[in-house]
Amino acid sequence: MSGKLEDESKLYDSPPYILEIEDLWVKAGDNLILKGLDLHVGIGKLHVIFGPNGSGKSTLLGTIMGLPQFQVIKGDIRFKGKSIL
Repeated sequence: MSGKLEDESKLYDSPPYILEIEDLWVKAGDNLILKGLDLHVGIGKLHVIFGPNGSGKSTLLGTIMGLPQFQVIKGDIRFKGKSIL
C-alpha cells in the first residue's frame, strides 16, 4: 500500500481540476494582455507557465490573485469548481 489515494479527485467536491480558466481576456490599463486563455490544472499535477518577457505570465498570476490593476473583460476562473472572479 503506497498511502496514496487511488482517486485524488475525491479530496475535493469539484471536478478533477483544481483550477479552471476558460476564455480569459484581461487588460491592464489600456493594454489587452490575455486574449482567450484556457488552462485546466489537474489535482496533484504539476504545471509550468513559461514564455518570453511580455507574454502575460505575471498578468495571469496577478489576475488569479485578484490584484486590482488587472481587469477581466471576459471569461472565468474557477477554483475547486467555484468562480473566484
